[in-house]
Amino acid sequence: MKALMDFPGVGIKVAGCTALFGYGRTSFAPVDVWISRVIDTFYQGENPFPSFGENAGILQQYLFFYAQTTKLK
Repeated sequence: MKALMDFPGVGIKVAGCTALFGYGRTSFAPVDVWISRVIDTFYQGENPFPSFGENAGILQQYLFFYAQTTKLK
């Protein structure tokens, strides 16, 4: 993550996405606006992903899809 974020303009979210999608690091669960809404709505603002270990990124994808398709606001 640190090496990725050394590139200009790359922050924690883009580095997390690159790790998850580009390098198959399924323990990374990038948090964007949609995932923030899921966290606020269903997890009382507490990030649940660390407790899912190596499957956090997979869960993140399902929750992202849910948030997008239901237009979670």
